[in-house]
Amino acid sequence: VYDIINHQNILYLATNHGVFYKSIADQSDFRLIPALQGQAWDLEVFDNQLICGHNNGTYLIENTNAVQLSNITGGWMIKRSRQKPEYLVQSTYTKLCIYQKDNAGKWAFSHTVEGFTNPTFQFEELPDGRLVVNTKNNGLMSVELADDYKSVKKESGYGFSAINLVKSDNIYATTDRGLLELDLKQNRFIPTTRFGDNKVKKIFSFNDKRFWILTLSGALRLYSA
Repeated sequence: VYDIINHQNILYLATNHGVFYKSIADQSDFRLIPALQGQAWDLEVFDNQLICGHNNGTYLIENTNAVQLSNITGGWMIKRSRQKPEYLVQSTYTKLCIYQKDNAGKWAFSHTVEGFTNPTFQFEELPDGRLVVNTKNNGLMSVELADDYKSVKKESGYGFSAINLVKSDNIYATTDRGLLELDLKQNRFIPTTRFGDNKVKKIFSFNDKRFWILTLSGALRLYSA
């Protein structure tokens, strides 16, 4: 299981075999959404619309049906832009994709960001609108988009690769060198003991004060600041 979400009293699972669903109200078994067989990565709800990032592209799920929005492969992560909330930004196997609502109020694929072709696992948005992206080939990067989100205005590398990237009260990166956090004033990642001395491999954030933490020893624990 790569993601899980409860939407309109239906529980959806994104797995390496497809997207499965079951009603919350009964004890029925999970069933596969036929159009979403295969590797599924991401499930997110925006304005009461459920979007799935999948190996074969990106889909809008309505109850138990799926409509393809984009055939750009590998929708790893999709988020609403804080700077321009009319846009959804998505990282994929090859590009950054942008979605907007159509005339009927449904989310629809708009365009890809020109000048960016890095496979990107994760990304987080800074207060000034820049994106911190966790790429497969070039490690962590800072990407500034043009005002219309159609091209890259400026990009630079942080000089290292991250295992995981997460935003809570700050942006954190788990690396082979330990846990790092972003110093906004210096625009660089620095070592931190924010979560104690454990060798953190991955962080799952619920809010600014509640986290699940996976350590290199394999232990999973809840940390409350």
